[in-house]
Amino acid sequence: MRALWRAAHRLADRLYRRFGPRLFTRRYFEWRYRLSPDPWGYESSPYERRKYERTLKILPEGRRYRRALEVGCSVGVFTRMLAERGVVEEIVGLDVSERALERARRRLAPFERVRLKRADVTREPLGGPSSYDLIFCAELLFYFGEAQLRAVRAKLARALEPGGHLVLVNPEPSARRIRDLFLETGEFRLVKEHREPDPRRPYAITLLERTAGIRVRPSARCP
Repeated sequence: MRALWRAAHRLADRLYRRFGPRLFTRRYFEWRYRLSPDPWGYESSPYERRKYERTLKILPEGRRYRRALEVGCSVGVFTRMLAERGVVEEIVGLDVSERALERARRRLAPFERVRLKRADVTREPLGGPSSYDLIFCAELLFYFGEAQLRAVRAKLARALEPGGHLVLVNPEPSARRIRDLFLETGEFRLVKEHREPDPRRPYAITLLERTAGIRVRPSARCP
């Protein structure tokens, strides 16, 4: 059974790489949120709740951040957890779906230092140089093709200050491919990685640090 699941995940990764840029557009996500207010179970799934807790746990203990960006904030469940933990002073949440953001705004109304905005990360800038010292990009990048990934990587690198942290969350085996792509230019270095071997949908949480941009050889990739 595990072998079948692994084969299915590998096939899904190939399909995402080939067809993702054409299929998973803003129209697709608006359609999903029109069919269901919480299509991926972010509000109700124990699996998602555990993933959120592990995502927060990967941050360095005791560090406080100035300004965080959450790319793909959806209905704001993780955004609210981040705001409640007090590890960051200000949060900006982006999502491509206005329907999702409507729900997120209601959930996050009590938090004055959380701002939400509709934006397509593949088409719009994320901010000026060094706008953030913490960025989350979860359950999003595996939808993109290679060209889109490299373009988004450049935007994230520009928006994140040197020494700032980027947290990626992606299903396996997409997570390894995406991690290696982010490491290949030397703009990021690997700090820590947690792999969750759930047989139905394994994933990895990767903590990267923004470097000064010195190029390193691709041999610095990790297994």
